[in-house]
Amino acid sequence: MGYFNASFVVGMGCGPLLSGVLYDAFSGMPPLFGRLDAGMVAAFGSMGGLSFLAIIGTLAFMPSSHGTSRHRKRPSFREMGRSPLVRGVFATRVTENIGARPSPPSCRFSPA
Repeated sequence: MGYFNASFVVGMGCGPLLSGVLYDAFSGMPPLFGRLDAGMVAAFGSMGGLSFLAIIGTLAFMPSSHGTSRHRKRPSFREMGRSPLVRGVFATRVTENIGARPSPPSCRFSPA
């Protein structure tokens, strides 16, 4: 989970930076197909290409789980709720999601 969160944070930081650099580098070119901004095409095209590479990497390096889940008994939600590990993960995720949401306008502090 640590590697996932680290890659998520790095992607959220580097993604806009990379898109801005690509947009600035290609924005002086003439429009593509008569009306598409070349900078926007470069930014979104690179995002699509990197997403495609991520899919290929996932398919190539993730272990196969075909046929393994049929033989294992799946725990019930009640059994999972008794686990301290599951409770901790649940509490962490709820806390992260509460902090990630903007507050409604009625809850914001306005300067007096």
